[in-house]
Amino acid sequence: MANYSGREFKVIMGITDIDGTNGDIGDPQNDERFESNSNIDFRVVPPVSDIDFTAGMQRSEIVRAGRRTLAAEDIIQHNGSGSYTWDFSYVADNEMACQNLLNLIYPGDGSVTGDLAIPAAPTVLSYAHGAATGNNRTAVIIISNPEADEDRIMYSSILQNLTISMDMGTDAGIAQLSGQFMSGYKPLIETNTVSAVTTNSDWQYGLFDCTTITIGGSAVTCKSFSLTIDNPAQRVGFQGSSGECDGYVRAGSLSVTGTMSVKLDSTTLDVLTAIYQANAVTPITCGDGGTNISFSLTKCNISGFSPDLADEGAFVEITFTATSGPDASADLATIVMS
Repeated sequence: MANYSGREFKVIMGITDIDGTNGDIGDPQNDERFESNSNIDFRVVPPVSDIDFTAGMQRSEIVRAGRRTLAAEDIIQHNGSGSYTWDFSYVADNEMACQNLLNLIYPGDGSVTGDLAIPAAPTVLSYAHGAATGNNRTAVIIISNPEADEDRIMYSSILQNLTISMDMGTDAGIAQLSGQFMSGYKPLIETNTVSAVTTNSDWQYGLFDCTTITIGGSAVTCKSFSLTIDNPAQRVGFQGSSGECDGYVRAGSLSVTGTMSVKLDSTTLDVLTAIYQANAVTPITCGDGGTNISFSLTKCNISGFSPDLADEGAFVEITFTATSGPDASADLATIVMS
């Protein structure tokens, strides 16, 4: 039997083909699995995590009367009546990988590429089993196994949450993206025949590229910035004899929260009284002006103000929640990774 290294496992990630032929929700077909040029070699931080199969099973142990030990028939198990998840951590190196993730956390305007704007009234799309419209995007995650017939193919999966973080003391400040995919369909375990088509390392931007970092329009000195988008989905009932889901519903709360560590000075001290204690909203920006990397949140509520009075410098951690403003008319966030 062969001995394998964890380095031999790799991941392909892409957006499901949405041309209405083989892109239906719940369609496991292999011949047109990906939207054109979206299937990328997803170079996640090793070790590669396997799919968590446990939540996809409903399992019970019932000790029958008259016995003190479990018999085989006392264990009841059904595979397919739950959900399957896969977690990842990725240091950005590819533009398409970043844009895939942005498109999967929120459907955007219909294009696979482009910036992400999360509006005050997020679109509610149909993720019903068999749906094949343009913006109800799902992902295919392929974990390539050294044993050819043991590849994992997690199809029609939903990106539940996405965190984008940058820290000047970690990986040269390059943007790191992490999150969790979920599927209500049993992952396939078979030989994958699809190869990645976009493999270039063509996008490595981060905190040191962000020449404009402001709170309330005033420039601040920042050593870390993090933004989390939560857009969860729930599986709906079941269909077919296998008990797999009848699609998803994605109509719950969509939230955008974040944190930034900035130098404690006259500007940030004003945040405590003028914004945080006053329960006011303020714009927060972090980026290069929108060319390659940019995060713009126009109506933020400051939810925390925690000074760190260390010998190497006084900083303060400011946490915030993006809102649509007093009149619920502003976008929660606009993100550029291009």
